[in-house]
Amino acid sequence: MFGISPGYILLMAVAAGLTGLASWRVRANMAKYHQVRNTQNLSGEKVVEILKNRYNMYDLAFEVTNGGDHYDPRSHTLRLSPENATQPSITAMAVAAHEFGHALQRETKYPLMGLRTVMVPAVNIGSQMGRYLIMGGFLLMSIVNSQIGFYVAALGVIGFAMTTLFALVTLPVEFDASRRALNVLKESHLVTAGDDLAGSRRVLWSAAMTYVAAFAVSLMQLLYFALRVFGSRRD
Repeated sequence: MFGISPGYILLMAVAAGLTGLASWRVRANMAKYHQVRNTQNLSGEKVVEILKNRYNMYDLAFEVTNGGDHYDPRSHTLRLSPENATQPSITAMAVAAHEFGHALQRETKYPLMGLRTVMVPAVNIGSQMGRYLIMGGFLLMSIVNSQIGFYVAALGVIGFAMTTLFALVTLPVEFDASRRALNVLKESHLVTAGDDLAGSRRVLWSAAMTYVAAFAVSLMQLLYFALRVFGSRRD
């Protein structure tokens, strides 16, 4: 029967370590460069305004939100937290440029961004149902019918695999947005050298590494579930 094994506990400990380290690095860099004013003395909102004008993206909407910094491709809206929208820090500049990089992906029809957007409904269902189907399948194997239980558990693995695939697709999307962010900051002469450039690069790439950690964790979980489910047929 599918229970909480020592292997799964070890896996979760490793996963927690990876995500914790990545999150700590992001928070440390963002906090550090929130204390450093960018040389242009521009808030995140002002950076967005400058980039919109330079790249003729006048239809890009902007909002200040408590829901976290993000770009919504469905409504073509760039949203920044109050701190990043109003503060003239290096972090605010870098975050605004990163989200603008996502808006540029939409404008240039970057294919992986479109794929990620299409995948969202399936991923939401798969991530929520995958684990339950796996556990339910093992329960069925033990008390009702091993064949039916196996298929239920296998369906759960497929559902969970959507989460891992989404994390994989997200990697190039986020790295590309960070690359675009540095490019637009340079092309717009918002950063040239020194602390602005070095700080923006550290903020952007440390944030991108959180997605690497997320993919690694999801892949480890998927492999564990797959081994437990498909290995059960040989038990």
